[in-house]
Amino acid sequence: MVVILRDRFRVGGDLTLVTLTEEQLTWTHAETLHTVRVCDVVYAVEGNGVLNVHSCPLCSISQGRTHVVHTFDWISAHHNSLGEIFTRCLFTPPYIYEASLTLSKWVKSLQDLCSGHYSHKQSLLFILNPISGKGYASHVFHTQCAPLLHFWGVSHQLMGFEPTHLEPTNKDDKETRYESHATEIGKSFQTGAYSGIITVSGDGLLGQLVNGMLGRQDWHEAIQTPIGVIPAGTMNGLSSSLLVTSPTVSMFNILRGVIRPFDAMLFVQPKSKRVHWGIVNLLWGLFAEIDFNSEKFRCMGPLREYFCGLFKLIDMPSFPMKFNPNTVIRSTNRIIQAFISPS
Repeated sequence: MVVILRDRFRVGGDLTLVTLTEEQLTWTHAETLHTVRVCDVVYAVEGNGVLNVHSCPLCSISQGRTHVVHTFDWISAHHNSLGEIFTRCLFTPPYIYEASLTLSKWVKSLQDLCSGHYSHKQSLLFILNPISGKGYASHVFHTQCAPLLHFWGVSHQLMGFEPTHLEPTNKDDKETRYESHATEIGKSFQTGAYSGIITVSGDGLLGQLVNGMLGRQDWHEAIQTPIGVIPAGTMNGLSSSLLVTSPTVSMFNILRGVIRPFDAMLFVQPKSKRVHWGIVNLLWGLFAEIDFNSEKFRCMGPLREYFCGLFKLIDMPSFPMKFNPNTVIRSTNRIIQAFISPS
């Protein structure tokens, strides 16, 4: 393998030689050889003489991927005398700038290598729910998604609420201002304009998007646009089912562009003839009542379900229904394309 970069770093207190090739990043720590595949690198950033490499290695089929941060200290490996340490406490020495230039080469090399694993030729559209979960969706996007988009050089557009203390990602950003706005986006977006549509939310916003896409006249074309979700809601049922609960790992999977089909469920209310598409589950009775009435307690996060459930158990309502086991189940052939964890 061709060596691209090689230098001395201090890792976990040990002085070691770190080597970057076209396929992997290797070093020795505690007499053990450590390896990070380039295809598993999420992004890299340097600052204060330290190189941080974020990766998402595949642990196992049952565990999926996990977010790992590797820290490489360049300054302490090259300038670690008592005089130099004392100098750093008083002012910024010249070798701080030397460290920045050196580590910038490492970041740039990792960027060039990672770009070969990026699969999206068009822009990604992100739809953000400002009140999802505890209202942290915007913070999740800017701190755990935006660094990856910048590192990989991905063109993207953000539709969502922008707090005043955060700079808009795009001057044309719009706000999702009301309930079912994502449904309208799903009905009106131009097919073929995006490499994918991603919701930064829980399951609700993604469900609205799917209903909009499947409610179009040209639904067979609309569902060819892959969809994905960055878990930023209360329960994140779909992400949990995929064993991906980390926003960083979700963003990494989306950028790698591995796509698999998944089914949508069709529900029709007999009296109103209202059609609804589901992607996670169908709730009836007590659990549906708790989920619906707990919306007013979003500030409590996942605890809102338990809080509302306690009061419902004290005054248990009844939910009469008729179940016909002889109902014929038909396939609608409306298969959604979704981003999943790459192998």
